[in-house]
Amino acid sequence: MLRKNYDSELAELNENVTRMGKLSESVEALRKAFELGYTAIGHVEHDDDLDAVREREDFKELVSTYREIIAERISEFQKGSDEAKEKTISEIAITRKSGGIFEVPCSVN
Repeated sequence: MLRKNYDSELAELNENVTRMGKLSESVEALRKAFELGYTAIGHVEHDDDLDAVREREDFKELVSTYREIIAERISEFQKGSDEAKEKTISEIAITRKSGGIFEVPCSVN
């Protein structure tokens, strides 16, 4: 399976937000990562590193747009045949706690 490389965009995003305060560049780096196939919307919505941009309108619009795009991709994936299902998109429910701690439900089979 071919994996698009969005790691450099995510590294740029993290660098811009956490170390440099370049908020517009951070949102643009996230846009590029989404365009390259990044799908972890839940992570983006809860990552402490993105607190500086979370309330910006361009960030909210970007997340909303890609939440819809990803939901559409999942819907199309679910409609497809088993042969066409080459990529699985998963989201894990997490709860953000104080102090940068996240609660992740899990079970052992």
